[in-house]
Amino acid sequence: SSDDPNNKSFSVVSENWRYILYQNGDEELYNISDDPHEFNNLINANSAEVIENYQSLQMALFDFVPELKNKSSNLLMNGGFESLRNGTSPDSNDKGSWDDSGWYTFNNTYPSNLSEGNSYSFNRDNIHKKEGSYSLSFSQTWDNGVVVQDMKHRFKSGTVYHASFWMMSLIEDNPNSNNSLIDIEIWTSPTKEGSYTYQGTIISNAENSTENAWQQFQGSFDTSGFGAYDEYYMQLRINKKNGGVIHEIHVDNVILKEFPNNSYKAWAIANNLYENSAYSDFDKDQESNLNEFIFAGNPLNAEEKANQISIVSESNSNQITYTRRSNLNSTVNLLSTDSLANPNWEIHNPISSTTTSLTDNNFSEVQVEFNASGNAQFFKLSASEN
Repeated sequence: SSDDPNNKSFSVVSENWRYILYQNGDEELYNISDDPHEFNNLINANSAEVIENYQSLQMALFDFVPELKNKSSNLLMNGGFESLRNGTSPDSNDKGSWDDSGWYTFNNTYPSNLSEGNSYSFNRDNIHKKEGSYSLSFSQTWDNGVVVQDMKHRFKSGTVYHASFWMMSLIEDNPNSNNSLIDIEIWTSPTKEGSYTYQGTIISNAENSTENAWQQFQGSFDTSGFGAYDEYYMQLRINKKNGGVIHEIHVDNVILKEFPNNSYKAWAIANNLYENSAYSDFDKDQESNLNEFIFAGNPLNAEEKANQISIVSESNSNQITYTRRSNLNSTVNLLSTDSLANPNWEIHNPISSTTTSLTDNNFSEVQVEFNASGNAQFFKLSASEN
């Protein structure tokens, strides 16, 4: 584990494997027997061996540090402004989120089409803060400007970005007349150092309804139809829209999350759980969280297990029936094998398939007709997130 709040990590090791979970939600998995120097991160590999070790090590880590499974990750680095350089301001000369702070400001030379931002306009403040030791202070009331983070996360279409932050507006002795407003915006560029283009506003015209009090603001941005920008470099911008405002604005705890449409991750985030936990087993009932989520179980209650498939095999009818979540952003396969001694599970293509919506519109009943073959035939369902 590191003392840097942006790099703090938790790790668990077995005889041949090591799993690492970072404070920002990044994960690493290494086969330390074959790769002792940890060059090859296997976290996205799909082999059965990798998934089995990923699941067991992640659950072991959650057993050692239970609060981790209730911590949803933040796509932003340093969203609490705890490590702004030198305790003064986001550094407009240090453009980029791979430096100490993660944040920088626009000045009057870069880029030329944006409002001026300078070290007198933006500070971190250790007096007025929501949590931790600092907040971001828009300390000058007469100008406007932008605080920016170049993100490691690449832009994704067909998903939903959800942002939240806390804001406090302090009464000024000699207030100006314009409203004290903050926007949270998404910008993208095909290259890291290229010209960034506005894509959308996640939170628009955030304004405190009460002075000298912290209030939380939230909003979402649906990226359906933005496929042309998939995998573009991405910026989040905190935009103080007006100059000559009434208040000195403070911002803290900026969080950006991705809610993939109709997915386990969206369910996990909504329940304040770590979203990359599909293969874990929170209720320890020998079924993965993802299987229970898809097949009408409850990942948090061992008494509510996933519905089992039923098989009816007769001379003129061979049918399998199961219940699954509807309209899910996932892939479900029916697998079959002729032996459980050394099973060779293969995708089984049914003769026909019928899906019927249930009273609970979140779920459907699926009925498939299959060809019986050989002396024995075994079936199971397999699911993975897209």
